[in-house]
Amino acid sequence: MAYKICPVCGTKNEPNALLCKNCSYDISSVAISEEKPIQTPLVLVSQDFSITIIKPTVLGREGIAKSHFTDKGISRKHAKIFNENGQWYIQDLNSTNGTYLNGQKLIPNKKYPLQQNDILSLAQKIFFTVQFNPQSDTTVKEHFISDKTEKEAILDDKTINKTVAVAKPHALTQAPKQVAGYDILKHLSSGGESDTYLVQKEGQHYVLKIYRLHMLPDLNLVKNIKQLTLEHPQHLVRLIDYGETEGNFYEIYEYCKLGSIAELLQKDEYKKRFSQKETFFDFLQQVNEALKVLHSHNIYHRDLKPSNILLRDWFEVVLCDFGIAKSIEESTVFTKNFKGTYKYSAPETFSNEYNKKSDYWSLGMILYLLYFGKEPFEEEDLNRILSKIVSDEPIAIETDDAKIKTVLQGLLQKDSTKRWGATEIDQFLQKEQLVENKCLQESEHPQKYRGWEAFDDKSAQIWREVGFTPQEALEWKNSGFMEREALLLKQDANLTPQEAKIARLEGLSFDEIKLLKKHFYALLQRKKAHNGALKSLSYDPEGIILASGGNDYAVRLWNSRSYQELAILEWHTDYVQCVSFDQQGKTLASASKDKTICLWNVETKKHLATLQGHQSYVTCVSFHPSKNILASGSWDMQIRVWDIETQKTIATLNDSKSYINSIDFNHDGSLLACGTEGGEVIIWQMQTKEAKAFFNDHTASVHAVAFHPNKNILASGSEDGYVILWDYRNGEKISLFRHGFSIKAIAFHPDGTLLATAGENSIITIWDTETGVRITQFSDTLEDSEFMEIAPMQEDVLAVRQGNTIEIWNLHEQTRISTIVLNAYDIVSLAYHPKGDHLCAGTVDGKLHIWSSNLIDTIDQIKKEGFSVKEFLSWLKNGFSLYEAKMWYQLGFDALQAQSWRTEGFLPYEAKKWIEYGFDVQSAMQWKNAGFLPNIAKNMTDDGFSINELFTWLDNGFGLEEAKEWKRAGFDIEEAKLWKEKNIPASKAKRFRRFGLTLGSLLAKIF
Repeated sequence: MAYKICPVCGTKNEPNALLCKNCSYDISSVAISEEKPIQTPLVLVSQDFSITIIKPTVLGREGIAKSHFTDKGISRKHAKIFNENGQWYIQDLNSTNGTYLNGQKLIPNKKYPLQQNDILSLAQKIFFTVQFNPQSDTTVKEHFISDKTEKEAILDDKTINKTVAVAKPHALTQAPKQVAGYDILKHLSSGGESDTYLVQKEGQHYVLKIYRLHMLPDLNLVKNIKQLTLEHPQHLVRLIDYGETEGNFYEIYEYCKLGSIAELLQKDEYKKRFSQKETFFDFLQQVNEALKVLHSHNIYHRDLKPSNILLRDWFEVVLCDFGIAKSIEESTVFTKNFKGTYKYSAPETFSNEYNKKSDYWSLGMILYLLYFGKEPFEEEDLNRILSKIVSDEPIAIETDDAKIKTVLQGLLQKDSTKRWGATEIDQFLQKEQLVENKCLQESEHPQKYRGWEAFDDKSAQIWREVGFTPQEALEWKNSGFMEREALLLKQDANLTPQEAKIARLEGLSFDEIKLLKKHFYALLQRKKAHNGALKSLSYDPEGIILASGGNDYAVRLWNSRSYQELAILEWHTDYVQCVSFDQQGKTLASASKDKTICLWNVETKKHLATLQGHQSYVTCVSFHPSKNILASGSWDMQIRVWDIETQKTIATLNDSKSYINSIDFNHDGSLLACGTEGGEVIIWQMQTKEAKAFFNDHTASVHAVAFHPNKNILASGSEDGYVILWDYRNGEKISLFRHGFSIKAIAFHPDGTLLATAGENSIITIWDTETGVRITQFSDTLEDSEFMEIAPMQEDVLAVRQGNTIEIWNLHEQTRISTIVLNAYDIVSLAYHPKGDHLCAGTVDGKLHIWSSNLIDTIDQIKKEGFSVKEFLSWLKNGFSLYEAKMWYQLGFDALQAQSWRTEGFLPYEAKKWIEYGFDVQSAMQWKNAGFLPNIAKNMTDDGFSINELFTWLDNGFGLEEAKEWKRAGFDIEEAKLWKEKNIPASKAKRFRRFGLTLGSLLAKIF
């Protein structure tokens, strides 16, 4: 690099600069200096020691590290290593037994270039691997060895004996912040030829590979590979783009979230999965198909190893890192240098001979590692490994599984002409498939395993024992989960297989999954649904369709997956008050202020009938749980019971003396109950259509009634602030719960053990229905509103709406899971999806809002807001919603910082302002509580005041500006107080003191 050094201040300036950028001195005539490039060290790695070389070095019994070259077969001055123009070379110095590079004996006194991963041998006695940028994450103190010094690498102040760890040079490329529009997020790894980085563009992750300066891959090969990855994305990691940046060649690849085989093998759970027989043959088939693609285009991989095989998902295998791949035309090719990782390299490659079967040797070695959990030569030193690879002795395959043994013996043939390739693998897999199909056809499965043909008997038994159907078990198995793991995720976290797969890809722990699943609802959609208030929402029993009714007189049907509109049902002439599906989901009823009920065929989206007879608003409808019967309640003080088939009134129940607010069938449909505006609770026997019981204990309007799920109990909630449990069989009052304020909604837990009540005082109370004891109260920040509702409970989850807010509570933990606030309009309707993972609400402005607790939707929403899942979890654990976290995060706070400021009552922008003025949270809180704004507090601290000192001044009768004036003049409080008592201002007191006069001496002079 060229530059000019300023002779005055020593600053380095651009070579064409005329004035120094630091001191503006004229440097137009200053000579240009050249900065010598930094030379990359070369490291020779042996089994027992390593040598780091930074200058010309002689190897031998009288050269560098001579204590390690004691064998008489090594010459005193055996070979020389030196650097010319950035390239390292090896030269044999007429040694007795020769120097070998990648198995080839060197001609004496001729220089040979050294490349990354070359195998260097002195007299075939000592072997080294050549490294320019050793891939070790171990931090090692660097001890560069020259001809005059000998030091060994030291790790944690201890000499390394058996395990060689080599100092890692600085990255050879300086990555910019952005390349070709891709933002660099973090460094992933370093190799001999390049560095890799995780990058992002338009919210999508990719992998950036930047090559070292002057290291260029074969551009024709790169173009071919890019085309191949486009044509065969199922086998090869996709090459997205390539080019040059600041002289460095780069490539952009797709990002595979699950990572490489090498990384996954470090985790016990994956190591166990890889060792399974099914995984072995699946891996064999997928990698074989990938190699067939490469070989069919005359490309050898040449560096197939666990770190170059990635998993997009379990178990979707793709090959990557074609950095040393080679285009070939002949069946066998000879090269000048060894390329690849020696542990996985075929015997012939050490003679620089490559063919298609060389890649299949590597595949065999990887399969051996996956199945046995170790490499064939794991405990061997480098010399013995190389010797065993190139010798004629076959690799021992110690397994009783004949099929596994056959495959490994075929792939690990030392003679490449006898080694298995694509043809042999295809024939083997086809044969096994035929045998398997034949066995399946001929087998007589026991009746209990019918439907379990995709499983062996033992596996089927386990899946059955833990409660899975064949279809469920197959979904979980295909997603990569074992039986017990699937059960835990399904039962305790309520996950689907698809959710579980995503959670695994994100690396989430079980506790983190539960935290996200139970404490986060992602907003899926917000759309205009009705022209006017959306008054009613209802899912069909299967959760396939959502119905909505609004003040635009229309009923609309929505697809519950995409929430796209399916139909607009128009017949009513006034507001639609209520919508409800029958138990089969085939018929929909809508109630309106036009005094009618409309029936609709859900499948055809056609109007079936209009039920007329009520004399005022129809406020509520309810289908019988098992018969084709519909009940409707109205402000005409009647309940009508309709036969759906004949569309006629079966009975008119006239026992109420006031408006009907709510109705409900019991679990078997034998009874119908209603609550009235006059405070009555009435129960009718459906068989006789006669009133079975009248309860008049309420003193105000009854807004809600609900039957116990499995007992002869009815609950009623009233404006008088009481909830009453009635034994309707005996006509007795069982329990009286005093909520205290007008009851707006009630709901039973699915097992009937709990009852939730919500009142106008914004308090939700949970009662034990057995004992009548109040278990807990949730005191909310909800404002009083005429709109309040409890959605039907989903297991341990309760959703309550009031005003513009929805609160979601965990009943067992008695904690609020989530708060959903809509800023503009009140929520007037609420519905849970039958499966419990979607919650929808309708608002006064006619909008439909849908939230999801599905983990896939949750993760997608988190990422859309710019967080990684792990990053957001730290916020969620500290009690932040996604909206809150985003506000704090965008201002530069992490979760712990934000929590400390929020705990003390600071808003995000407020906290940011205090920090900009140099305050921590404690000092900011003190100044804020004293009524100071950040800028004023900053002025006071600049004048030397602490908050306590300032208050001392103020307590002693000084004004704020007055205190500042005395402080600036250099007086403490006691001095200033004495001068002030004599009515002498700070300016005069300062002047007197400058002339050496104290207050006492001044007063003495005066008097």
